[in-house]
Amino acid sequence: MPFIAQFRFDSGQELRRVTLSVAENHGQYILPPTKVTVWGGEDSASLSILGKLSPEMPVKGGPAMNRILNVDIPPGRYRFIRVQADPIRSLPAWHRGKGDKGWVFVDELFFE
Repeated sequence: MPFIAQFRFDSGQELRRVTLSVAENHGQYILPPTKVTVWGGEDSASLSILGKLSPEMPVKGGPAMNRILNVDIPPGRYRFIRVQADPIRSLPAWHRGKGDKGWVFVDELFFE
């Protein structure tokens, strides 16, 4: 199940980037998202894709850490922003849980 969050800025907000802080702990099946998508617009019912990011996936287990992911979007004023981070559907062959689903943990979102 993806992480999905939607934000409303009453008078609109000047933005150029959305930043996610995500956890990475391979032993706990927590990997970076395979894709991050940011939508935006004036009306929550008609949002447009503003930016996408496909983070590099780890090639082998590593230490637990937080990773910062920046998604640049067209500079502008937005009333609504929706962010989706998709988890890995099947853990890679090097993982002890290969084939199982992975998790995405987002601990903070920043708007610039």
